[in-house]
Amino acid sequence: MKLVAIICEFNPLHKGHEYLIKEAKRVTGADGVVCIMSGNFVQRAEPSIADMRIRAKAVLKCGAVAVLTIPTLYSTACAERFSEGAINIANSIDAIKWLLFGSECGDIEYIKQVAKVQANESEDFKASLKQFLSEGLPYPKALSLASSKILGGDSDAPNMPNDILGIEYCKQLIRTSSKIEPITIKRLGANHHDEKLNKNFSSSTAVRGFLNDGNLSKVGKALSKRSFEVFNEAWQENMIDFKLFEQLVLYALRTKDLSLCPDSGEGLEVKLKKESERFLNLSEVIESVKSKRYTHARIRRLCLQVLLGITHYPQLNDIKLPSRLLGIKKSLKKKILPLLPNNIIIKNKDEKSYLALLNNNDKKTIEYILNICTKANSIYSLVNNSTKNHLEEPLLIV
Repeated sequence: MKLVAIICEFNPLHKGHEYLIKEAKRVTGADGVVCIMSGNFVQRAEPSIADMRIRAKAVLKCGAVAVLTIPTLYSTACAERFSEGAINIANSIDAIKWLLFGSECGDIEYIKQVAKVQANESEDFKASLKQFLSEGLPYPKALSLASSKILGGDSDAPNMPNDILGIEYCKQLIRTSSKIEPITIKRLGANHHDEKLNKNFSSSTAVRGFLNDGNLSKVGKALSKRSFEVFNEAWQENMIDFKLFEQLVLYALRTKDLSLCPDSGEGLEVKLKKESERFLNLSEVIESVKSKRYTHARIRRLCLQVLLGITHYPQLNDIKLPSRLLGIKKSLKKKILPLLPNNIIIKNKDEKSYLALLNNNDKKTIEYILNICTKANSIYSLVNNSTKNHLEEPLLIV
């Protein structure tokens, strides 16, 4: 059985995402699509708009054959770390032959060229990157310009959100000598950060904006019919209290040591703690700290790192990350389950079985990663006003 992987958040799953799932199977001719998806916390360093089981159910209804989670440590990280975690999981499953992702440029050869430049890190590339950073440019912009300079281009390398992720996926495939073939299709409809609903394909940002206001009916046309049915059924019981989440973050900022977190440094931790004591609103704190040096994304990541107790990103080397199997297609269950390696957690006892196979150092690394997932699950239940433990619920079979 040959599978194609999609790395995703689907927060929530809209028509553009359903199109991506259908195209993944059509373009590759794969026997099925496996979605490697963020859990209850996403790359924006905040709780997902709906819990991972609701999103997984929508994914399976919209054509995927299985849904796996990215551990919280990586699902909430920068593009490079996010990709490192997701590609690690994809590489652990021999049946995955392709990785398909959407991109703004739609040019896989150019994305691969840029990825190769960044992965190889030649002295000329590092010197160019250092130069652009010294000019005060944000890291993504400096990285784009340095890559373009090495390639001899007249303009920036692709630097839109999905392009950046695609480049990072390809970098990880190169660095791990992966046999998985990357494929991209051009993103259609709204841009990543568009806040207005689009006639055909709306952005997740726009959809979340309406959902946060409780306007599920207004986004009905943006969601696929199958996805809307899933979210409509579960929505009223799964509203996220983002104000409570912000208060938890503010408390952590005021009481914990920010310097222990990976995104601290350059004085950010000092300024963030100081500003957290001036304001009662997290958004105001972030705005007061933001600058050319400190981007919104980095500040939000540091906030969540403090809350979850994230102190480092371990060297993975040959370690296979644990990934929870959230759901599977009933018709293919007997074919897919035998393809999954022992780092894929189906039942809680599988965690202990996997840990037992590791040496002491690797065991400590995996226990740290699993501990972050446990903390995230507990906090999500609080802001979701729920007593559910999503790590103990049975496998979804659709």
